[in-house]
Amino acid sequence: MIRGGCLCGAVAYEADGLSGPIGHCHCRTCRKAHSAAFATTARAKRSGFRWTSGETARRSFESSPGKLRWFCGRWASHQPEWDLGPDDHLPRYPEGAPK
Repeated sequence: MIRGGCLCGAVAYEADGLSGPIGHCHCRTCRKAHSAAFATTARAKRSGFRWTSGETARRSFESSPGKLRWFCGRWASHQPEWDLGPDDHLPRYPEGAPK
């Protein structure tokens, strides 16, 4: 079980486990979104992912066609992101946000 959430504690999630390796993304969007040279992320199956709190605090935007990025509306902490297509995998969730 993997758990994570935002800095203020309003948003929380859990996933049954990883479905791929932990990695670093250094695309322009991730560098800009994280204000860093790269973002450390992991993958999990969407079917095993659950938001456990923060329904009213969660916000999202489509950062590129078909990619939805979630964040905490209070403090803007990065939360999981996923493709809007039929794939069962969350492309990434922030590995540095354990709860």
